[in-house]
Formats: sequence, C-alpha cells, structure tokens
Amino acid sequence: MLTQKGTKTLYTKRLVLRRFTMEDVQPMFDTWANDLRVTRFLTWEPHGTPEVTGRLMAQWCADY
Repeated sequence: MLTQKGTKTLYTKRLVLRRFTMEDVQPMFDTWANDLRVTRFLTWEPHGTPEVTGRLMAQWCADY
C-alpha cells in the first residue's frame, strides 16, 4: 500500500522543486498567472491582480 508522505523538496544540479510559499505570489503573478498565453491551458482566467493570485496560493498552501 502507498503512503502519502507530502510534498518533498527535490534537488538537482540545475533545479530545485519545492512547495509553494506565500512569498511566491508576486513572482507567480508577474511571470505567468496574469498571462493569457499561459492560462489559456488552465481552468481559470488570467489573474487581474496579485491579490487574486494570493488567494489561490493561500489555498494551495493550505492544501499541503
């Protein structure tokens, strides 16, 4: 039987995959959450403000 161990940080020479934090809100908004070219592949519209991104991020962080 598989046991959920949560999100673990993974390190390689060129990449670190880690949990989101609330510090990621502004970079997420600036780089992709408000970009129609990116969000057209997602289930939600581009975020109009960083506050919208912050609410989504807070939910993601709570779900960890």
